[in-house]
Amino acid sequence: MGASYEFPRVDKIVVGAIGEPGARQFLLQCSYLGDLVTIKVEKVQISSLVEYLTGILERLDRPGHVPEDVSLEEPMAPIWAASQIAIGYSASTDTIDVEFTEMLDDEESAGRFRCSLTKEQAAYLSIEGTRLVRSGRPPCPLCGYPLDNRGHVCPKTNGNSAPFI
Repeated sequence: MGASYEFPRVDKIVVGAIGEPGARQFLLQCSYLGDLVTIKVEKVQISSLVEYLTGILERLDRPGHVPEDVSLEEPMAPIWAASQIAIGYSASTDTIDVEFTEMLDDEESAGRFRCSLTKEQAAYLSIEGTRLVRSGRPPCPLCGYPLDNRGHVCPKTNGNSAPFI
């Protein structure tokens, strides 16, 4: 069972990766009042998070100044790996609420991390998440999974002819 945290607002949120493309570990970090939480996420989760945040932001008033030069900090050891991400907008607080659930077979004992983001923080996360996802290996034009110089077993071709970059 992992630890659970709730940040009613965040001082900083950042998404980043450590390692080389093809062997990177993706991390999401939040800080609030001196507490720092690092969660391991998958590239596809970042991509989905970015897509959803962008959709929410398009329906709201334009964000103000977006944070700059935010980077991962030590300790970078994740408390756990995320399996599910839930996102919603709270009109009463004008925040975007995000909840990450720990990857465990027993959902009852899974750790949870909840945080509320300003529109500016959500815009930053959307921009940096997009940059991070695009900085890696290109996606297969058929299935969307990452390609490398050896190709891959593409589920769209039943593994018969792997695309190459």
